[in-house]
Amino acid sequence: MNTTTPYLLMEFNSPEIWRWAFIEKAVRLATGYGFQGIIIHQQSLLARLAPPSPHCKGADLINLTIAQENAIIYLRKVGDYVQRHNLQLWLQGEATPNSQELKAKFPEFFLSENNESHFIHAFFQNVIPHILAALPTVRGLRLSLSTPDVSTENWISALKALYKGIRQLGRQLILRDYQDKTWPRHMLREALEALPGDVRASVKATELDYRPGFAGNPNLLNIRHNQKWLELDLWGLEYGWTLLPCYLLDEIQQRLSWLNQLDSTPEAITVRVDWEWLPDLTLEDSVNELNLSGLSRLIHEPEVTPRQLIAPWLQQRARAPLTLPTLTAISDILVASHEWSCKTPTLLGRVLQSHSRPPEDLDQTLHLLHLDTRGASWTQSFQPLMPSDDPELGHQQRQLIELEDQRSRFLADYMYSRASNLLPDSMLTDEARHILLSGVTRAVKYSHIYSAFTRALTLKLWLRKYGEQADVRAEFTAALAHFTHQNRELETWLLQHGSQHPSSFATLLNPPRIAALIASLAHD
Repeated sequence: MNTTTPYLLMEFNSPEIWRWAFIEKAVRLATGYGFQGIIIHQQSLLARLAPPSPHCKGADLINLTIAQENAIIYLRKVGDYVQRHNLQLWLQGEATPNSQELKAKFPEFFLSENNESHFIHAFFQNVIPHILAALPTVRGLRLSLSTPDVSTENWISALKALYKGIRQLGRQLILRDYQDKTWPRHMLREALEALPGDVRASVKATELDYRPGFAGNPNLLNIRHNQKWLELDLWGLEYGWTLLPCYLLDEIQQRLSWLNQLDSTPEAITVRVDWEWLPDLTLEDSVNELNLSGLSRLIHEPEVTPRQLIAPWLQQRARAPLTLPTLTAISDILVASHEWSCKTPTLLGRVLQSHSRPPEDLDQTLHLLHLDTRGASWTQSFQPLMPSDDPELGHQQRQLIELEDQRSRFLADYMYSRASNLLPDSMLTDEARHILLSGVTRAVKYSHIYSAFTRALTLKLWLRKYGEQADVRAEFTAALAHFTHQNRELETWLLQHGSQHPSSFATLLNPPRIAALIASLAHD
């Protein structure tokens, strides 16, 4: 059994990374939470740092050169600052970036559609090593792979040239799954097999994106000959954007224990704490900051139980010592949020949300339901959903869906009612009470919408699979009316109380977008 302790890297994706105050904050966060390094990650990062080619002319050349030189000088300063604080600095970018900035910097490669393989090879062989050579404190590069539109032979040749250039500089190359169009997915595994064994594999904890309660990513076991980095998203791209509560410490400990038992302990664990497209939502201002706070202790103190980490976290947010009954009661609320989060935006372990939002229409709903990533409850998740030749199984699944919906609503109501009763008289600070109560309030609204959606969708699927039935049609019509009513109530609530919550909650649950989903269920 591998007992090596993984090191922790905090991943920053915000556009604010180009402001010095943000870097100071990032370093404070990383050191304060016991991390060993930071990753700077933006989709356009490599394009921004690439020097223009000699074929770039005129005003474009002057502007792009100034911006590129400024970015390099800034990141050198960042690297020196990070190093003084005994932290590692890593970069992350896309392997096949497609941006106007690159087309302006390398016009010679974009004069025809047949030059992509030449561009990728030149970019890997010359440009990326040039960037890293200019940044001596950067430990290495994590490269997000996308299925390339070039031949396998040219792709592997470009990766080998990249590896050679990076290793000559004494840096590390880490490859990660990003957008793999192959089926079954094999892009990352084949890329690693073509390269020396010291290339690291960066793998999400669950396939495609991190979803609480979902099965572990097969690549965590399928990739056998490379050290692995485990990716955790604690910001919650697929479970509420820090706006919805989701306690994860038990789940994280179980995932790490599973990997350790299989002698597959990761070399590093990387943690997303923000998102480039919603930079105003920060993890440290969310109840889910508990997961970040507890992670380092879980790694370095394997004998500790996750529940033991909640009490000190709450005490740090109290004006005076909290009583044991109060600690236990509030801890129960937080722990319940995990089951609530696993059950609410899913349908028998299948995905029922896109970046935490309800789907935009029936077509997207069906696409999500057929994603191959599923919940860890294999019996439910990998059965056919309402198979047309087995109405008895379909009926059983309808009953299970109803039970899951009831459980989701119960948990939301439980969290809200217990928090409303406990928090006003607790000794928690005003800020802590506000963060906790507003989180469970939003969870109730999210549950109302998803309960109505799940009910209408289940009946819609039944009619599509088993044909027209008068009683089911009547139920479906009533379910659509209830869904519409819940959406109008949400709209009213946002008008009356939305100012007390982050404005992004109206993006997460957007009434006009939900109305379009209702219309699609009715007519498609």
